[in-house]
Amino acid sequence: MKFSFKNLKLHTKLLIYIITTSFIVFVVVISIIAINFNSLIVTESEKSADSYSKQYANQIQAKLNESYGIVKGMYFAVQANSFDTIDHRSQYAKTLLYAVEKHSEFSGCFASLEIAAYGKNWNKTYGRFKYSAIRIGTNIDLKFDSLNINGDIPNSGYFVCKQENKNYLKNPYFDSYTGNEQDKILMTSMGCVLQKGGKFAGLVEADIPLDWFQHVVSDIKPYENSYAFMLANNGSFIAHPNKEYLGKFISETNPDYVDRFNIIEKTQNGELFSFITNDSITHQTFYVTVTPIIVGDISTPWSLAIVVPTNVIKEKAYNNLWLLLLISFLGLSLLSITVWIIAKKIAKPIIRTTKILNKIAKGEILDLEKIAVNSNDEIDQMGMSLNTLIDGLNSTANFANEIGKGNLKIKFDALSDKDALGNALLNMQQSLIKVKEDSDLRKNEEEKRNWATHGLAKFGDILRKNTDNINELSYDIIKNLVLYIKANQGGLFIVNDDNSQESYLELIACFAYDRRKFLQKRVEVGEGLIGACYLEKKTIFLTKIPNDYIRITSGLGDENPKSLLIVPLVLNGELFGVIELASFEVFQKFEIEFVEKVGESIASSIASTKINARTLYLLHQSQEQAEEMKAQEEEMRQNLEELHATQEEMARKEMDMKDFYDAIDKTYNKVEFSPEGNIIAANKKYLELMGYTFEELNGKNIRSFVSDDFLGQFESRWNGICAGQTSQTAIKSKTKDGREITLFISYIPIKDKDGELMKILSISYDLSIFKDLKL
Repeated sequence: MKFSFKNLKLHTKLLIYIITTSFIVFVVVISIIAINFNSLIVTESEKSADSYSKQYANQIQAKLNESYGIVKGMYFAVQANSFDTIDHRSQYAKTLLYAVEKHSEFSGCFASLEIAAYGKNWNKTYGRFKYSAIRIGTNIDLKFDSLNINGDIPNSGYFVCKQENKNYLKNPYFDSYTGNEQDKILMTSMGCVLQKGGKFAGLVEADIPLDWFQHVVSDIKPYENSYAFMLANNGSFIAHPNKEYLGKFISETNPDYVDRFNIIEKTQNGELFSFITNDSITHQTFYVTVTPIIVGDISTPWSLAIVVPTNVIKEKAYNNLWLLLLISFLGLSLLSITVWIIAKKIAKPIIRTTKILNKIAKGEILDLEKIAVNSNDEIDQMGMSLNTLIDGLNSTANFANEIGKGNLKIKFDALSDKDALGNALLNMQQSLIKVKEDSDLRKNEEEKRNWATHGLAKFGDILRKNTDNINELSYDIIKNLVLYIKANQGGLFIVNDDNSQESYLELIACFAYDRRKFLQKRVEVGEGLIGACYLEKKTIFLTKIPNDYIRITSGLGDENPKSLLIVPLVLNGELFGVIELASFEVFQKFEIEFVEKVGESIASSIASTKINARTLYLLHQSQEQAEEMKAQEEEMRQNLEELHATQEEMARKEMDMKDFYDAIDKTYNKVEFSPEGNIIAANKKYLELMGYTFEELNGKNIRSFVSDDFLGQFESRWNGICAGQTSQTAIKSKTKDGREITLFISYIPIKDKDGELMKILSISYDLSIFKDLKL
């Protein structure tokens, strides 16, 4: 049988997929690690050694800074005191003594003071006072000396500090306070210079034995066969596992460190650096990492170096690699077993699910066995989903069967908002319900249309009868209308406009409970609901009727109706009457629309009946008027002749009047004023006399032309003119150029047809003309 991967079982496929993928990833990762292992080992070893170097260098630097801080304290104490009194001098000694007593790392403390700076009557640039506190055994000796009285010693330590004039940390040196060769120890000195006015004035110094640093550096062994050493600023050894190197220069012991890697220069520059070197004797490779040690503000840093054999780190790394390979193999084996177990667990419910899905695919959805669910993982969630699917399919099948039987009200819930089948069935149900509702609605509408069509035809026949008797026609209409819409009571009101000054609604016919009612009722325009319907020409439909508005009376008593319908009878915008219907049932919309349509036909019939009656009346009236017209025509002919003569006379008088006004315009000054005295018109003669244009005078008040002497008298006269009096007077006026002239003026008030004052006409002439003539 030919092998086919497709035919393998699911758990076998899972096992092959996962194990193969894991093995490939494992091989690739290990290969990458192996390929890059050498560079990785070197890099990691360098970083580790650098870290150790920084750690120990910081520890040593902190120790030196602590000592430097004490020296700084002595410096401030000395700087704060003068040298003028014995008390101040003794204070220096106490400061030095206290520092040596309290700080065991100091073997001696010193204060050198320039005599020129702190003494009196000394003008030389050399000479100093020196205070000393020296530890010898368990005792501390205090000394006071006067040194360099005859001159400074060139190249001495004090002379160098004096020349450089800055704080310092000396390179290591061997010295003994006793003067014995066997008592010499390797030590260093750190100090702070004293200044006055920026010039050197002395120094404060402490001697520090370097045995503590030797002890610390000897213990630095981060790796097997590794060691550390400590260099001063000049390249001499401060500490080294080989004590014979102490005080020697590295250029003597390791010349390649100096020649190839410039270790002394980089130490003096305070650089952090590293390098790899080979020992020419042992042929070993070492990684050397150098970290600077910087003390306070001193510009001569030291350095700490750690030397690590690279084969030691590589050996450790190779051991880690083999351990990694072993752990990876064990992990891969454990992964294989775990995957096999998980694959079996996953495959079992999937196989059961597959069998159920195959049945569903064939349409066998009845009596499907559900999957047992025991947890809430993805497999069991798949089982729960399948169980939900089975329930949904059974529910769907039952729903479809009920719909097929015509049960459209059956309830069905979709599995979710995204259940396509369930939502489609619900949409189908709603569509079928809507189709049925639409069918019922169309049937109902069709019945209503047939009912309305039959009713319109019936009332068409009724309206063609009794066209010459409006009372019988009205009764026939209201009777059949009440019966057809199954109302209980109805009345027909006709507009009575016999009197053109007064129109009202008159009840012509009334019908209730299959009986004709003989009632007399008159409704004024705007009175009650009937009158309101007449005014608005709109249908009124009420279901809440006041108790005292209308009662339906029968042999069993009387009762308020449940609905009231009042329909205007309107044709071409003209109202001919109103129909009022009352019922114990509520009128439907189609019934109201039917009554409104019938109302149009009723209005048309009433209009025709009224027109016929009106035509007969007008015919009779026109015959009478024809005779009257003949007599009036003769009278009119005579009136026209008289009118023609009158018009000719009026034309002649109008011409005379025009000539009169033209003569006045040419002879007299004419001005028209508003009742307030503002100029509204002026003729040419007046404008020439006063020296103005009309634009300048328009709106100007008459009082501005009256002389101040006549202004009071003028106001009284003007009020009389406004009251309707004609006035004539002589008034002094001012022209535009300031001349004062005397005018004789006649004021004539002009009124409208209602007797209201429209304007005041002023006609005047210049009296100075007559005066000139007299002369």
